[in-house]
Amino acid sequence: AESQPKSLMGRAFFYKDIANYKGPFLKSPISNNKIITQSFNAECSNLNRIILPFYMEENIGSGTLTFNLYEKNKEKKLVFSTSISVEDFPPPKKIGNNEVDVVLHYIWIPAQSDSRNKKYLWELRGDKFDKQAKLGLYMNHRSHSQVQPVIIDEVEQVNTYVAFYSYCQYHFEWGEILNNTWDRIKREKIFIIFYLVLIVGIVFGIRLTKNENAEI
Repeated sequence: AESQPKSLMGRAFFYKDIANYKGPFLKSPISNNKIITQSFNAECSNLNRIILPFYMEENIGSGTLTFNLYEKNKEKKLVFSTSISVEDFPPPKKIGNNEVDVVLHYIWIPAQSDSRNKKYLWELRGDKFDKQAKLGLYMNHRSHSQVQPVIIDEVEQVNTYVAFYSYCQYHFEWGEILNNTWDRIKREKIFIIFYLVLIVGIVFGIRLTKNENAEI
């Protein structure tokens, strides 16, 4: 994916913001021209990943989905858009202790540095589906403080939510880390000096004891 971080640091360090993949699950089918809209609140900076839980029937067929991410202010502002080819999905499998087979599809988003405490919504549109394409999203009735009820074809589904994940990329601010470390060293330099002298004394005492034992 073009938006996936290239560096190991960018991929390895992240913060799980929303984890709503919990059963019991409901199946919400996706068909031609269907629009599923899920609003949520981000509680961390650098929002960069959404994971969608798809179920698939045996005959997947072919089809294309469009994923759009919007920032919700007075007006919707498009942040990111991408296409998903369902024929590229791997075989579904069970995740954790859940009894359902699922395809967890990763959508990498350019890191949104100011995402903390902002409102977003993502929408999934069914485009160019053939009649054999039988798949959909897992949902549940588990309320979440950051997630609002899902909207399907402009109709709000009461107490129903997509069982999705969202993540934020963790950024190391090396300048700030070094400054804080140096400030602490300056504040606690007496303790550090005492600690170093103590370590040197212990090492010297051990070596001296070894020498005395060797002479006996």
